[in-house]
Amino acid sequence: MILKFSFQKVVLVLAVLVLSYSCKGRSVFDRFVPISLDGWSKDSAVSFSFKTGNFPLRYDMILCLRNNRHYEFSNIFLFCTIEEPHFGTSDTLQYALSDGKGKWLGRGFFDLKENLFYYKKSISLKKSTRYTIRIKHGMRREALLGIRDVGLRVVPVGN
Repeated sequence: MILKFSFQKVVLVLAVLVLSYSCKGRSVFDRFVPISLDGWSKDSAVSFSFKTGNFPLRYDMILCLRNNRHYEFSNIFLFCTIEEPHFGTSDTLQYALSDGKGKWLGRGFFDLKENLFYYKKSISLKKSTRYTIRIKHGMRREALLGIRDVGLRVVPVGN
């Protein structure tokens, strides 16, 4: 009876792992870049490069920020650039990282929080084209402490 119960638990755990892994296949691109413990330099751009394939033409681009308690501000300004071979566009973005009372927003444990922010919603991207996304912070500090990772997720619309 004990062996049968343990076997059922193992099968259940494996089934959950397989299902959760298959759900991650929705993203066309999903990467994080770690930021130095010395801080995110104002002159340092975090870059992501991906190529579209035979995927749908409309995507959501989601920025992912991980911060810890050493981050000194309630918000963040970002300068984001999308480049393709014959075109480029830039945006200045502002996102809140804490509420009005100073409580960190986002998910996470202990002092590390992860926030997901829409950068572009339902944007049209060309097939078989290489895109480069560059992100710089726009805060009034030379080195921005407390940002641990910057990520980009590109997901086909409707998934």
